[in-house]
Amino acid sequence: MYGNHQGKYLYTCLMEDMTELFNDYDVLYKKELAMSGHNSVSLEIVSQSSQANSVLKERYLQQMMKTGGVSGSKKSELDLYLSEAVVANDLKFDILKWWKFNSERFPVLSRMARDILAVPVSTVASESAFSTGGRVLDDFRSCLTPKIVEALICTQDWLRDPSKPVSVEETLEELEKFEEGFQDPANAMND
Repeated sequence: MYGNHQGKYLYTCLMEDMTELFNDYDVLYKKELAMSGHNSVSLEIVSQSSQANSVLKERYLQQMMKTGGVSGSKKSELDLYLSEAVVANDLKFDILKWWKFNSERFPVLSRMARDILAVPVSTVASESAFSTGGRVLDDFRSCLTPKIVEALICTQDWLRDPSKPVSVEETLEELEKFEEGFQDPANAMND
């Protein structure tokens, strides 16, 4: 896509950044494990015989992770993940479900995925929320107090709540009755 030379450069930069991010997460993950005083096996609630098998299996997997398998070269969790086959591009594929099922195999990477995939694709919602104040305050309404502005914004949210629809006709009738009670006392005496 970027050509041979530029593509290799971008790939190298991406891998360096990914490795650095992984190492940061790995340090945090190991600190969490050390502080909790538990490993993943001790947290499992299983029968006595299956617990022994789980301990052996966990130790075996830890040894395989340290040595990188039979070859003896040490591979990180990131290296193991990147060496796996690519999942086919399918419309039904759910990346969050994949990470949920593979979180035991890739505990550090699954935490990275959880944090990275939680970032909103768009900032429209947050920008819209912060710009509401600008729509309430303008040159003609600049003397509103902060409490009045807050009341206006809250009222706007309440009126737009789909679980509590507002009938404009009923509301207008209620307001007219309310206004009748607050007519000018001088005019009310003359009537």
